[in-house]
Amino acid sequence: TIILWLSNSPGACAEGHSPWYVEEGVVHKDPDALWNAGLLFKRGAAGFSQSHEKAAQMFKSAADLGHAQALNNLGLAYSEGDGVPRSPEEALMLWKKSANLGYVQGMLNYASTIERAGEDGAKTAVEWYTIAAERERSPTGARYLAEAYTVGKGGLRQDYEEGVKWFLRAGDLGDTKSLVKAALLYQALNRYAESIRLLSRASKLGEVDALYEVGRAYERGLGVSADIVKAMKYYGMAAKSG
Repeated sequence: TIILWLSNSPGACAEGHSPWYVEEGVVHKDPDALWNAGLLFKRGAAGFSQSHEKAAQMFKSAADLGHAQALNNLGLAYSEGDGVPRSPEEALMLWKKSANLGYVQGMLNYASTIERAGEDGAKTAVEWYTIAAERERSPTGARYLAEAYTVGKGGLRQDYEEGVKWFLRAGDLGDTKSLVKAALLYQALNRYAESIRLLSRASKLGEVDALYEVGRAYERGLGVSADIVKAMKYYGMAAKSG
């Protein structure tokens, strides 16, 4: 991959040479090489002069060959008008193609966009969030699915227990903010002891919102004995951490 080339060839990178296999691959229309070239044009890296227009051209060439990541990148370009005329419709079509090829970010971009198109769109979005969370083990997919259960959308009935389940899944996959959201749902379920344990876990992982919520728990006696001194301590830690 291009990451391996950059890390294994610092001298060539410093001299501004592009990876030989990217150049060769572009000539021979290799989809991976075309996609890598698009990334390098977009960043202006490894001897490629920055050009968002050329980046979009490379992404399109790779996308035309069925490259899932390139389809997603080209969708982003159309969504933002980055090197191509802005077209939300084109972006949505490209993300759908990327999703159907199994690329997680394509799934999430497609689903989070189509979700805003009424209840039918929300149902489709939930289907993709479920695939991303269950099959692809995506923390973002799990978080979005948890949020859908929390409010009851996309054909799902409101279910805080399922919301907790998927927020915890997202947390286990590295999304620490989801641990805080699970803890707050535990509070809504009057399961304060579980909430404070989860907040303590998240705070140890550096999650600022968890520090604030631990302080609030001590102030109000939620799962712990009320202690204004400890509350102020955690509020201060949260403020100091930003």
